[in-house]
Amino acid sequence: MTASTKKRYTEDEDIMLLRQVAVDMPFQAPRGLVMEAWTAVAHALSSFLEFGREDVDGKNDHHRFHLILENHRKANTQSKRASGASEDKATLVGRPSCCI
Repeated sequence: MTASTKKRYTEDEDIMLLRQVAVDMPFQAPRGLVMEAWTAVAHALSSFLEFGREDVDGKNDHHRFHLILENHRKANTQSKRASGASEDKATLVGRPSCCI
């Protein structure tokens, strides 16, 4: 597949993926069965007419989910920094004052 024929995920497709992951919870599958669980997510998504991707498979869904998760975590970190919340204070909670 060339770069010009790749189709980006839409926001609706991302939401459908996140909802299906919340239902199936493939990350809780036993060791050795994780990719089978992600394949089940892909099959469930492909059964929806609204999900417009034909190239859906477990590996792609797994990668996309982790990309969404990583972007969400980065946004949360940036939001905390922008709000003025001190990261140092959060990590020092519970330490004796002699060690600070």
